[in-house]
Amino acid sequence: MVKLSKGCLPCRLKRTKCDLLLPSCTQCIRKSRVCSGYRNETDLLFKNETPAVVQRTKRKNTQGGDNTAFQLMTVPPQQPSRRAVINDEAIVHYLGLYNDKVIAASGPLEGGFDYLTSVIQADLRTGGPVAEMAMACGLASLGNSTGSVELVRTARVKHLKVLQQLSKQLQDKDLALSDSSITTCILLAAFETLVADDPVPNGPYMTHLLGAVKLLELRGDSQMHTDLGYSIWLKLRNMILVDCLRLGRQLPGAINRYLESDARRAQQEFYPDFFMIMDSLCALRDDQKANGYVRAETFERTQRLHEEFEDRCERLCQHVSDARPAAESVDHENNAETTYRFFSLASAWMFVQCTRVIFADIFLDWSRAEHGKDPTLITLAAMQHDAQQHQHCCQIVQDGVSYYLAHFAANKTATRIHGGIYMLWPLGLFLSLSTVSVNRLKWVVEQGKMISDAFSLRMGNIMAEAAEEQLKSFGEIKHD
Repeated sequence: MVKLSKGCLPCRLKRTKCDLLLPSCTQCIRKSRVCSGYRNETDLLFKNETPAVVQRTKRKNTQGGDNTAFQLMTVPPQQPSRRAVINDEAIVHYLGLYNDKVIAASGPLEGGFDYLTSVIQADLRTGGPVAEMAMACGLASLGNSTGSVELVRTARVKHLKVLQQLSKQLQDKDLALSDSSITTCILLAAFETLVADDPVPNGPYMTHLLGAVKLLELRGDSQMHTDLGYSIWLKLRNMILVDCLRLGRQLPGAINRYLESDARRAQQEFYPDFFMIMDSLCALRDDQKANGYVRAETFERTQRLHEEFEDRCERLCQHVSDARPAAESVDHENNAETTYRFFSLASAWMFVQCTRVIFADIFLDWSRAEHGKDPTLITLAAMQHDAQQHQHCCQIVQDGVSYYLAHFAANKTATRIHGGIYMLWPLGLFLSLSTVSVNRLKWVVEQGKMISDAFSLRMGNIMAEAAEEQLKSFGEIKHD
């Protein structure tokens, strides 16, 4: 006897295996379709839907005349609730647009690892908070793109629910240090970027990331023993690193220790010690910010680190092109995976160029303080050289961002939004430099608004507004 399937209707029609996950099965999420729900034991007992019975019923309906047909037509079809459909759409939206795979140049992660979907599937079976948090992020994004206050409000309600779930989970000794807990903290931080009103990460954002770091620290080296755990570590490292580097903050001690461990291991990532250079650069920017100027010791350390950085870049050329990757092919690319991989390549190139801007900014800050005390023709020439180098590095980044945004905006795949997200970081970096210019601030305003319009990313407008506030101090924009 053939065993009847409890699966949803789309899976039964397609004859695919349904994993019965909630709120939607994996097949429906992957195919971006509405999951109709699953059959229970009662349905299996009292609804005989075998092909022979269905065919016999169709014959009877045809012979029964118009009355039977009319009765069947008047029975309303069962539809999932509006809330369930929106919740499903929110998860599909977030996974389809924002979910970023962790990609390494070699090893098991070379093909890309989808850590988030793996954790969501596990949490759906155990009732964990990750799926609910992905849903909240999706609702917030949909609310931003459609201007729906109701969706954003619903997202905030789910966000509060997840905070309660996470608090309860952290009290469970078996779940406190799980992949679910760390991933929830990462998604809570991502949610803050979707609803934030300031280009500088707010208190809750950093609190959530530092919470994930604390869990990582308590978990120890076991985090590195699986592809899933290693992928979560790489995601957290990148999120912490880019914000600490942009804002001039030291990396948390736990991240520093994991970087050292990763550099010794050097199995899956290409040149993990490259990120230790970034760790040192974060410390130098933190020192510059804390003192309000570049100390002689800081300048000397920056010089040595810059030489080490450029030497490392020469060895990275097989993974990160020294020349700007051409984006013309992206305009008409219809494969989301191909698009995403190109974005990763372009963002790696952009990251290297932005790092050169940071070095140039420290050197120019030192030059102005040192050579401005008792200027001579020699010191003025040295200061002019540093200023020109700073302008040159900034111009490479500006040209790159403008070039990529023009091509990324023409792409129609779901992953195109990552192109806009990756180009937000250079704008934020320009707002944090010690040396600013009116032209660069005007450029940030222009590009920020373009990112907001072309990619429906609210943070683009927030960056533009922050640049406009700085322009007011130059007298370029009148105060209200």
